[in-house]
Amino acid sequence: PLFQQLGLNGGDVLTEINGTRFNSPAQGLMLLQELMSASRIEVRLLRNGAALPLTFSLDGTAERN
Repeated sequence: PLFQQLGLNGGDVLTEINGTRFNSPAQGLMLLQELMSASRIEVRLLRNGAALPLTFSLDGTAERN
């Protein structure tokens, strides 16, 4: 699955993509469509109760900020 390829865990909760906070599942789908053409994706997620910022480049690698 895509989330595993990006290094995300099953319990991770995405809270923000490229500076836009998630307010609804429909908004998340719209953001994902926009990201298909992005060269870099910055996300914030909750992992085990801690906020974690990650940046993904087109090659799918992740780096902690």
